[in-house]
Amino acid sequence: MRDLARCWGTFLADDTNGQSEIIGLLKDVDTQVRGGGEDDLLNVIVVEAMLSFCHREKNEAVHVGEVTALVNRILARRGELLNLQARAVGDRLRGLSIPPIRLDAHGRGFSF
Repeated sequence: MRDLARCWGTFLADDTNGQSEIIGLLKDVDTQVRGGGEDDLLNVIVVEAMLSFCHREKNEAVHVGEVTALVNRILARRGELLNLQARAVGDRLRGLSIPPIRLDAHGRGFSF
């Protein structure tokens, strides 16, 4: 969670209100994740995928479909047979208080 907070905080370096809001949202996510369960494991993987996009150079935006592809690769590497659809990943992100926005004609995602 610290890495995710740092990542989002970097983009909000001059916005103390935005940083406070992100910290509050991430505390909620951390509480949900620590609650445990299979459903929470998927949330952790979705957050892991988002974090990896934050660390890529020259990454201005990412579509939910790209996040979904990475989530499915992570699941496959862990031996999981589950294959999520973009709608399910978007719903999970909204449930984690990280709602995707309309980026362009190709769909929803996140602008960094």
